[in-house]
Amino acid sequence: MSHHHDGGDPARQASEKGDETTATAPRGRSVAEWTTLTISVLLILALVGLVIYVSVNDGNRPPVIETTAETGQILHEGAIYYLPVTVTNHGDETAQEVRIVAEVTTAESEPETAEFTIEVLAGGETMQGTVVFTADPAANPLTVAVNSFR
Repeated sequence: MSHHHDGGDPARQASEKGDETTATAPRGRSVAEWTTLTISVLLILALVGLVIYVSVNDGNRPPVIETTAETGQILHEGAIYYLPVTVTNHGDETAQEVRIVAEVTTAESEPETAEFTIEVLAGGETMQGTVVFTADPAANPLTVAVNSFR
């Protein structure tokens, strides 16, 4: 019986020692907590500032249309090449009737042009259209440009 009691004693001592260690920990932990809190507050403030900045400047930037010919994604069926074109509006305002004209220049014949129109492209939006050629757009000089929008 007394043995059993002694066996319980070291465990109690160990737990008291454990308490001492945790007593000194909060100092270190609170520094980390303060740091985390400060960073969080700064992030929130930055985010709020950004939201205000965006809303104040909203609609100030006219549509800025960028086109990217996805030559790595060309579909070739028979004598026809389908070239996807990614169109992005980097401005804030919506662009309407965005006409994209692509042109492939071959040595043999006249330059071949193809075009498509995106009816509405909102600010910050990206859409994809496809132009169709009989010449390989990857093997020949290719230009893709925004013809017009309003």
